[in-house]
Amino acid sequence: MRPFNFAGCFALAILAVLFLTQLPASVAAQPTAFPPVRVVNVAVNFSTQVPLPDLSEEAIETSQKNSRIALYRLAREECAVMKTVIAEACQLTNMNISTQIQNYNNQNPVTLYVNGNANFTISLKEGAAE
Repeated sequence: MRPFNFAGCFALAILAVLFLTQLPASVAAQPTAFPPVRVVNVAVNFSTQVPLPDLSEEAIETSQKNSRIALYRLAREECAVMKTVIAEACQLTNMNISTQIQNYNNQNPVTLYVNGNANFTISLKEGAAE
């Protein structure tokens, strides 16, 4: 194996410089939805209890469906709420909804507990991070 001479090292250095100068251009060409410095993630939790008229399958199904619709609407409107105060742009990124029938010590009425977690990515308005 022969060590590199000056010309070989010089050529290798030029290739490295050319490669490194192309790297930022390829990164800059990728679109970004938000300026990275002002982007934050926001998690919002919603919960409610709904009395069940009875324990029939139809009553439970109807209550669960109506409750999920209500939580989806709340999540949809949350971007508008954040835009009035802190967000320049807002996007819902994840949402979980769970329901549970609760009957503590056979109390009346039996209730449907509904919980939702929504995650958003927002870009902050000027001055909102301060």
